Amino acid sequence: MKNTGNVKEMSILKKMLFLLAIFATNIIMMGDYFTFPTLNILYEKFADHIFWVNFFVSGSFPIGAIVSPFVGKLCIKYSKKTLMVAGGIIATVPAVLFLAVDNIYFMCLMKTIYSVGYAILQVVAVSFLTEVYPSEETRASIMGYFNASVSAFGVIMSTVAGYMSMVSMEFAYRAYLIFIPITILFVFALPKIKPEAAQSVDTVRETGEKGRLSVDFWFMIITFTVFSVALEMVYYFLSTYIVENEIGDAVYIGNTNSIRIAACFFIALVFGTMLKKIGKSLIIICYTLATISFAVLATVPSGTVVRIFYTLLGMSFTIAYVYVYTMAPVIAGRGKQSDAIAILAAMFSAACFLNTYCAGWIEKLFNTTRFTPVLWVCTAMGVICIVASVFSVIRTEKSETEVQ
Repeated sequence: MKNTGNVKEMSILKKMLFLLAIFATNIIMMGDYFTFPTLNILYEKFADHIFWVNFFVSGSFPIGAIVSPFVGKLCIKYSKKTLMVAGGIIATVPAVLFLAVDNIYFMCLMKTIYSVGYAILQVVAVSFLTEVYPSEETRASIMGYFNASVSAFGVIMSTVAGYMSMVSMEFAYRAYLIFIPITILFVFALPKIKPEAAQSVDTVRETGEKGRLSVDFWFMIITFTVFSVALEMVYYFLSTYIVENEIGDAVYIGNTNSIRIAACFFIALVFGTMLKKIGKSLIIICYTLATISFAVLATVPSGTVVRIFYTLLGMSFTIAYVYVYTMAPVIAGRGKQSDAIAILAAMFSAACFLNTYCAGWIEKLFNTTRFTPVLWVCTAMGVICIVASVFSVIRTEKSETEVQ
């Protein structure tokens, strides 16, 4: 690996440990997977405090949206290793203590603190990869592997949590103890990089006014946020869609999600190769496939259609997610990489939080209680993303030509 800033040449072993530590960050950030199998118990136990149970379930997203932008500023002042260790500790301690007191308010307080650590890690982990791997081509492949690990860990964590929850809720929550060795791994596996080394990577071009995020960045990020809201609505309300169209049962829903997760895992692994061969037009293809999938699901709700086009939606989102995280530091503007990743993380967290509310608003607007008609709004959002991405790619390539 080439030397970047104060990053010294790493041995193969150190590179492997570094990537293991960064990828393991996903386990901490996906901590809610350990909670999901016991949600019914929480809702029954705290039936008079539904609002706070909902916050415990989804509180990471709004807090992540609020905290993430500030993390970008911290990356400039403090070393990323220091921030990773701090984020790990801030997330681990409250997670281990979730059930220390049998009180929903205490649990929500712990979830709030955990969410701050979650916000720190989701920004710094990607920012770390951006700095250690300055080559756009290499970083694209690494980001693909990073996203593939999300799918892999998701399957493993869901399975482990499911079996542990069969014993008791308290036993299921002991899974959070895995956060401790991961945080210790941060201490020994991550390189110490001086904050001054957090400069723009050598593939970044000068765009926009110095000291500000480029227009190209904002255009790309807003488009991705619109797409994320549409996609997350489908993810969240898949079971509703399947039930209201009498397509299948809980087993069918589980199998359909498994197929999507497997497809996303493999598409993430080859993302680097796809970007190298197709180039920036990849994002246009991605939004186009997603838009077609929205329309088909809205028009022809059937078992085969759902499995094919829901899987295509998942693959499209995986491509868009990795693409945006790969390209954001490149087009953000010189010296704004950490800020770009922080804002991207904040916008994505906001999209994940808003999707349930957006679906409800759309249903009220069209005076319906069914989710299927909402897919036409998702289709319209997809068309907007296609047009915006075409404009963005043309603008970006024109700017790069002028720089050359």
